[in-house]
Amino acid sequence: MSRGYGVSINGWFMSKMLIAFALVMSLALAAIGYQNLMIEALEAKQLVDANKITAVQNVRDELVISLQQSEASINKLNKDLLHREAVLAARDEALKINQKELAELSSTLRGLRKTNEKFKTWSDAHVPDAVIRLLRQTRYKSNNQNDNKEAISTNKPDTGLPIAIDPGIG
Repeated sequence: MSRGYGVSINGWFMSKMLIAFALVMSLALAAIGYQNLMIEALEAKQLVDANKITAVQNVRDELVISLQQSEASINKLNKDLLHREAVLAARDEALKINQKELAELSSTLRGLRKTNEKFKTWSDAHVPDAVIRLLRQTRYKSNNQNDNKEAISTNKPDTGLPIAIDPGIG
């Protein structure tokens, strides 16, 4: 079965098979190497993604804490606002009462000026400038030092006016 070239058909076939086998094996090794390379790349990407997930979870946890603190702060501010509104409502009510009492006292004062001659003479009398300055200074100091504490503690209106003494009393 030789053709005269010194190589048998079986040998030629075997050498071609060997070359084909070597080629298939090298392709298989190349494919396995490529797959290993891809697996390592995917594992590295998975590790990076896991680190990103951990970082995002940490940021989320920090945001949750910040949100809770903000909500607590908002609740505190709302309570403070409600308290201030209540205080303002109480002050408005006290102001209305004081204005009503002032109107009544002014009416009484006008009535006394019209009907009581002694009171009219007394109220029309000139008050010396020194007395006016003294009363202003006393009222200013009293308002700053006490901050109307006396009016609040006694539930009496603080009109800020000096106390007038009726000359007909004594």
